[in-house]
Amino acid sequence: MKFVARLLSRLFKSGDVDCAGLHHQPIADNNPPAIDGPGHPLVAYLGFALTQNVLLIAALFVFYGLYQGIFRAVGKAFASDLVPEHLRASGVGWYNTTVGLLQLVASVVAGLLWDRIGHAAVFYYGAIFGVVGSIGLLLFIPGKHDRSKAPAATLS
Repeated sequence: MKFVARLLSRLFKSGDVDCAGLHHQPIADNNPPAIDGPGHPLVAYLGFALTQNVLLIAALFVFYGLYQGIFRAVGKAFASDLVPEHLRASGVGWYNTTVGLLQLVASVVAGLLWDRIGHAAVFYYGAIFGVVGSIGLLLFIPGKHDRSKAPAATLS
């Protein structure tokens, strides 16, 4: 099983997967995996938008599921790196709240696109915003830093 996890981590250009549980290197040591591998959800979304082949759709579901399974937990760990150590739980809480609210908005927009334009529009929308999100990470994520020297801000 560890071999499969390492193989998948290489496919997604990230060395962050360990069968004992997902972990990642702090951003001071490594780029976040979302920056390293933004093409994978793009491929899945475009594949869903462009194909009607049932076998390809099934393969895309597996591909996308593996991507989500690998990188969702890494996103939480990445969020904890962006706040001082004593605010880690608050940082992860704010991360989950933000992700949840944005997923709600994205789902409403996706439903409107599906009803008014068609199913392909939903996947183009996902592909476009996946690229926009990756660019946002490149632009707004701080460089190397030391968490212990981070300002003592409160997130409560």
